[in-house]
Amino acid sequence: MPIFMKDRDFVSKITMIFDLSKTELVFHYQPSDDPSVPRTDFIRGELIDATFILSSIDDDKKTKVDASFLCDPKGSIPKWLVNFFLKDWPKKTFRNLREEVLKPDISVDTRFSKLLKRDR
Repeated sequence: MPIFMKDRDFVSKITMIFDLSKTELVFHYQPSDDPSVPRTDFIRGELIDATFILSSIDDDKKTKVDASFLCDPKGSIPKWLVNFFLKDWPKKTFRNLREEVLKPDISVDTRFSKLLKRDR
């Protein structure tokens, strides 16, 4: 965060939906007031709605990623300033995702292995 702004944290409930017929995985984030999440010194923002849709394309050789994101950082930040700092969010997020998937040590989390097994 810029030096004049306090850091934020967000608590969300994430739902995953795997649609085999569309070869699509959807991550849907909604705000949560989970009391088990410890409070920090940060301002607790609200992730109002976020969705990431991962779709298999090009005969499973590539993945198309669509994302939408709506949040309220709370506090006394003017909306125009929030938008100013978030204008590069899509570009940075997708660039970082590309960098992550190109890492040589990347592996499939065993919790997702069953989703990836399907009859051809």
